[in-house]
Amino acid sequence: MVESLKDYLGLMEKLGQVLKIKKKVHRDDIPELIDKLSGQRKVLLFEAVENYTCRLVANLAPSHDAFKQLFETDNPYEFFVRGIQKTEKTIKITDKKLQSTTMTGGRDLMDFLPVLKYYENDSAPYITSGIVSSTDPDTGIVGRGIHRMEYRGGNCLGVALLNPPLTTIYQKYLSRKTRMPLSITIGVDPSIFISMALKPSLGVDKLELAGG
Repeated sequence: MVESLKDYLGLMEKLGQVLKIKKKVHRDDIPELIDKLSGQRKVLLFEAVENYTCRLVANLAPSHDAFKQLFETDNPYEFFVRGIQKTEKTIKITDKKLQSTTMTGGRDLMDFLPVLKYYENDSAPYITSGIVSSTDPDTGIVGRGIHRMEYRGGNCLGVALLNPPLTTIYQKYLSRKTRMPLSITIGVDPSIFISMALKPSLGVDKLELAGG
């Protein structure tokens, strides 16, 4: 059972569906390489990004067969439609093994994450597959969505909250003249990621849809 991005990559690797790029590559060259290599219909894993210790993965769902493996079914579309008709309540856990890095004191986000500039005319590098979450101050329900985030230097990102539920939550904080707390999640398996694009019923956390 796939419970994380690492689990998913391990599964795809066993199936021979991961193309590992072991040669050191510069961050600026990766978007073009993704474009050229995506035709091989495999998950792309860049193992040596120059000046970074982390790896970079792209093309996570290179074919429809990837969802067959992810959902363990011959008909992933039927499975998906049936699955989102139900929900599973989230369970809060505390993992004391988590590591943290302080980003205050002028530290630069780009020193840690190889955020990519995808097109020549982009105003800056963008995080394109990050999940933005915030708690509704009235209901306590966590709203989530996929929102592009623009790197603005140092430890700052700009995000356009144009779609609900985060648009609504933002307006509530704005009316209260208080800061809106946000968390950004990067690096989830495809089942979590596609759940973030769904429109849940009122009062439902999108993670509950993923659980279903």
